[in-house]
Order: sequence, then C-alpha cells, then structure tokens
Amino acid sequence: MLIVAALIGLLFARGLTRPLRQLNDMASRLRDGDLTARAEERGPPETRTLASTLNTATETIDTLVGSQRAFIGDASHQLRTPLTALRLSLDNIADGVDDPDIREDVEHATAEVVRMSRLVNGLLALARAESTVTSPEPVRISDVVADRFDTWRAAAEESGVTLDQDIADQKLCALVSPGHLEQVLDNVLSNALEVSPDHGTVLVRTHRDAAKAVIEVIDQGPGLPAADRHRAFDRFWRGPGLTGRSGSGLGLAIVKQLVSDDGGTVTLDEADAGGLCVRIMLRLA
Repeated sequence: MLIVAALIGLLFARGLTRPLRQLNDMASRLRDGDLTARAEERGPPETRTLASTLNTATETIDTLVGSQRAFIGDASHQLRTPLTALRLSLDNIADGVDDPDIREDVEHATAEVVRMSRLVNGLLALARAESTVTSPEPVRISDVVADRFDTWRAAAEESGVTLDQDIADQKLCALVSPGHLEQVLDNVLSNALEVSPDHGTVLVRTHRDAAKAVIEVIDQGPGLPAADRHRAFDRFWRGPGLTGRSGSGLGLAIVKQLVSDDGGTVTLDEADAGGLCVRIMLRLA
C-alpha cells in the first residue's frame, strides 16, 4: 500500500509540476535569445495566468525588437545612396581645386564620408545578422580559412603583414550557418591587419577542444587591457589597439552576433607575444 501510494503521489506531483517545467524551458529559451518561445497555458489557474502573461510579454518584446531591427536596416539602406552621391561630389570638387588648403578640407570631408559609409554598411550587416534565421551546416574550417587568406593576402602584403596558419586537423568541421564563418573571419582579420605593426604576423590557429571546434586569430598589435575586453563587443565601442582610426566599432559586435546565432562563443584574450587573441568556439559537426 505504501509503494502504491508513493507511486500515485509521484505521478500526481509530476502532473502538478509539468507546467512549471515548461515555463522553465521557455525561460531558458528566452535567455538564449529565442523570442519565438511560448509556453502552453495549462495546469492550475495561477500557472495558466503566469504562462499567458509571459507569452504576452514575449510577443511584445519580439515586436519591439523586430521594429528596432527593421528601423536600423531601413535607415541604413536609405543612407547609402546620399552618401555615395556626396562622395562623388567631393571627388569632383577635389579634381577642380588647386588651392592646397581647400583640397585638404575636401580630403578631410571625404575621409569622414568614407567612415560614415563603413558605419552604415556595418549597421546593415548587423541588422541582417540579427534578423536572419538559418540552419547551421557542417563546414570544413580549413577550406574557409584558405579562402579568406586568398582574399586578404593582397591587403596584408600592402600593409607589410604576413598571414600564417596553424591547422591541427585539415578535416575539422564546425556547424555554422552559410556565410557566417566567412563574415566572422573577415571582420576579425580586418581588425588584426589594422593594428598589426610592419613586418608583423597574423596567425590563424585551429584545433579541437572537447566537443568544440576552436579558431584563434592572433595578432602582434598593442593588445587590449583586460578591463576593456568585455566592452569590445559593444556596438560603436572603439578602443586603442582594437580598431583602426577608420573603424566603425561594429566589427566585433557582428562577430559575436553571428557566432552566438550558431550556438558558439567568442572571447578576447592576451596573446603570448603581447597582442590580442580572438578565440572563436563553435559546435563540432
């Protein structure tokens, strides 16, 4: 009789706590950034009321975030055309001016237009990264690294920087969305080349760590103080040694968004030679 009573009590308790477990699952999904999470409105009246309130709040947050992303994307897109026209006008003015003072002013204005164009392009990329939901696929990391090296080798040679790689496993694959890893490496390599000294080296190292595929991009620049590393992923934050003078402060924010979308993490650490090490950890395929 005691055993039967215990089993009945266990089943009864599990039935009562099932709605609470579902609410906990929903909260976990919200914590991970999944605004599509919803809870079933079942169980006692108090639990149903709580589930309904959470669902309504989540829908409101999803609507507000969607509106914000749409505004950023639309505003950035609308700014591209006048910025392009403004730069062309400044180039035409510079071609017809002989006064060195006026030419210098025009060059400064052109540099600011170029910086603003990069900022707009960064906002567009970030808006696309936040709004696009894709399914991760197995990608061979060594192939992506080789492809990005081919793209950035000319820029590296122009800056007097050597691109080097240390691939522990040529067959190492990670689960990433199409195009994400390419964008991530582009942003990280761009930052690394801007802060690297003449005759410096940017090293891309990959290896397996438990159930993660690890990609490390190591430069020989001035590095970043430990107190500033957690701020480096904030939008528009620019620190000494992290981005060049023409940087927008959005590169690492885009990197974090893309890596997080694929269930990975990205951190900044001090390199052995004193530079910065961007460590990207992705799920193994």
